[in-house]
Amino acid sequence: LAEAARRREAAAQAEAAKAARAADQAAREAAEAARASVPPSEMFSPAHDGLFGRESSYGALDAEGIPLEDATGEPLSKSQRKKLVKLAQKQAKLVEAAGRR
Repeated sequence: LAEAARRREAAAQAEAAKAARAADQAAREAAEAARASVPPSEMFSPAHDGLFGRESSYGALDAEGIPLEDATGEPLSKSQRKKLVKLAQKQAKLVEAAGRR
């Protein structure tokens, strides 16, 4: 009798864990779909900070939407801008792939 109760409890815990994993997966997919809907020229705007996991916004942006300054107004270094350009290129590929689906 006690063994059957333990099995039922273990099965219930396994089912709850499975449901939690499914919910996490759905949340990740929804976040990825939301990120894929943002064009690279807008990804560094303050409106999308939460979506891309940034704690602070960037200052001025260039014509392509790549930041020129950090949140405090300090100019970004050449290497920082290069990293941001690569992120924008990756975002462009993500948007393009989402458009083909």
